[in-house]
Amino acid sequence: ARATATARATAVAARATAAAMAAATAAAAAMEAEAEAEEPARRIQAAGYRRWFFSLKGADPSCTSDADIYFVPSACGLHVFFGTSCADSESIGGHMYSASVCEDPWATVRYIAQGDGAAVGVTPGIRTGYATSDLYGRVLVVRDVTGVPVACTTIQQVNPPLSASRLSSSP
Repeated sequence: ARATATARATAVAARATAAAMAAATAAAAAMEAEAEAEEPARRIQAAGYRRWFFSLKGADPSCTSDADIYFVPSACGLHVFFGTSCADSESIGGHMYSASVCEDPWATVRYIAQGDGAAVGVTPGIRTGYATSDLYGRVLVVRDVTGVPVACTTIQQVNPPLSASRLSSSP
């Protein structure tokens, strides 16, 4: 009986060790995959590209993923302008990007709204030729499905800036 108990204990320990090794292998693979996923983001950041997170309420609910907007300039757009005031169209100025950037990076930045007009997402990498801090105080314009401006605000820095360590799913 004692030999049987020892054999069972050894088998349980072997299974536990195998499970621990499998978990460690899975964790190592996950860390490698995470590192590989972060590497392109590091390269994009180093090349001067920035990704912007956004959350809109009251956006045009017609700006859906299947909206026919390919030939509608600025439709469902999120665009940063040189201006520092939303008072009138002359105060807004043109899209903010430097002459060192070949194409208007804001031309293809769009949001997709839910039926209630909420839109949450992240932009593709945007290269403006300016530091992120240069965009604070500038104007952000939101456009509807026809390309008409429907909202305007001044970009402000969040203090302290959001970081992944501050994000939590707990209430």
